[in-house]
Amino acid sequence: MKHPLLTLALTGIIPLIFIAPAFAGNHLTLPKSAELLVVNGAEISKSSQVSLENGTNQIVFKYHTKYRSQGQDKRFSSEAIVLSFTAEDKALTLVLPSLRSSSQSDKFNLNPQVTIEDIQGDALPIQTGVLRKEGIQLGRNYSEEVLNYNQTDAPAALKELAPTSVVISIPPTSPQLELEVLKDKAPELKDQKNISRMLDFWYSQADETTRNSFKEKINRADTETH
Repeated sequence: MKHPLLTLALTGIIPLIFIAPAFAGNHLTLPKSAELLVVNGAEISKSSQVSLENGTNQIVFKYHTKYRSQGQDKRFSSEAIVLSFTAEDKALTLVLPSLRSSSQSDKFNLNPQVTIEDIQGDALPIQTGVLRKEGIQLGRNYSEEVLNYNQTDAPAALKELAPTSVVISIPPTSPQLELEVLKDKAPELKDQKNISRMLDFWYSQADETTRNSFKEKINRADTETH
């Protein structure tokens, strides 16, 4: 026979298990017509959903759609759109407008009208910008472009995603002392969120040899700590 207090306790706990949120942070869902390019400074493979940290985030994407004009299907690919927004533990959806003519497409490229809505259908405050590039669009380095964009005063720019160069004069000495000097003269690098974003960005810029070397260093460090 079950103890009555245990039964009562379990009765109170079980509902809480189902009520508790399934995730911490934000989940952003994109429509099939949106091609995600960059998340917080790092290039990302095509995805219809992305997890984002609480706080301010930035994404870059393109809008691909088609419309009928004079009895023919016309394809449209937008400029690379930059969105910056702030959210806390929300399920979000990117909402794009329907484009039905070349004039609407041109207006969209000049001033993209998009929204990000939460699960209640309420629109979040967002900042919007565009990464423009004239001529051939093949082989673009979007992570580098958004890095340069974030160094401007554009409304959607995030300064924390644009790490500035730190020039430090260090006399030839032991590697350990050099690290101590770096830590002392660059306190802004102690922000773990910024460090993570910087690592993502520079890893995306590295060639295969550099990436492999970096992985080997991490593996050696993990082995030494165990």
